[in-house]
Amino acid sequence: MYKLISTLILSVSSISANAICTQQNLAGTWHDYAITTVSVADCTFIIDSKGLLNQSSVCYNFTATSDLSPINVSAGYFKIDKSCNITGSLGANNGVNAFFKGQLDKSKASFTGISRNSTGNLALHNFVKE
Repeated sequence: MYKLISTLILSVSSISANAICTQQNLAGTWHDYAITTVSVADCTFIIDSKGLLNQSSVCYNFTATSDLSPINVSAGYFKIDKSCNITGSLGANNGVNAFFKGQLDKSKASFTGISRNSTGNLALHNFVKE
């Protein structure tokens, strides 16, 4: 009995570990909590089934000297491959952030990544699906 349970657990684990991701996994509303070299951002991104960002996506920037500075997201996209690697870009009123590395987790409910904007500032992102 224990051997059967162990075999089933291993089978389920390997399915999760080898899960194949599709563009549909990114569709929906995501909350992004980002730490940059100069600020902290709290963003809401709406991603369609093609990976395009809805223009009502917005970020609020917090710095050491100011709070709730809105950043309007005017354009952007996220693409995902079968191995759950994510790439993309964000176009905003403060410069373009090139989201050049990310990874969707096994639950497909969150992903982390790093970006660099046009002035060279880096950001660490943590996305959580609504």
